[in-house]
Amino acid sequence: MDNCSAAPVSLAFYSKPLNLKSSTVLITGGGAGIGHCLAERFLKSGSIVIITGRCEDRLKKVKQKLSINNNGKIYYHAGDLASTEYRHRLCEWVVKEFPSINVLVNNAATQRKETILNEGTAEWYERENEIHVNLSAPIHLSSLLIPYFLKQQKQCAVINVTTGLAFIPTPYCAVYAATKAALHSFTMSLRFEFESTNIPWSRRKTKNKDPEQLCNPLWD
Repeated sequence: MDNCSAAPVSLAFYSKPLNLKSSTVLITGGGAGIGHCLAERFLKSGSIVIITGRCEDRLKKVKQKLSINNNGKIYYHAGDLASTEYRHRLCEWVVKEFPSINVLVNNAATQRKETILNEGTAEWYERENEIHVNLSAPIHLSSLLIPYFLKQQKQCAVINVTTGLAFIPTPYCAVYAATKAALHSFTMSLRFEFESTNIPWSRRKTKNKDPEQLCNPLWD
């Protein structure tokens, strides 16, 4: 996919090179957009890749497509990252089935474009879901997998995908921007906490002149 060459995100990740051929990578939201692009890149490098998402049919199609002409192997696990129970179940399954897991990519996100003035139980449920997917899930998955990573005898990594809206918010996406700003702060805190371990951190940015190329289904 040529449009995978650049993504409108900032990534925080380890500073030392990984051996991608021996890496096992869990990518949330791997069924489309940035997650799909990252899955393809890791696979081309020979990594084992596990993608997650809510839509099992979409994940199946991505697996079928990316299994062709790539050096790595791809698997999927369907579920809702807004669910605490699912996050526990996902990590238990990954550690059991893929004990070599050493990379977590927190990519999944959802965005609602609306004014904060909308009221009602339904509106708050959607905002709460946005917070759970965009912020609670990355924090929870990191807390579940980092202790396992620290026991590994190889370089590990946590990659958190954020956005320019974390620094320059725009109208009608206040909750989304706030979750991404919080995720950036969380990532920087982890950087200092684990910089002397096998999960050393640094910060990287990539830019895309045409974000529409990504066709990222944030509003699905």
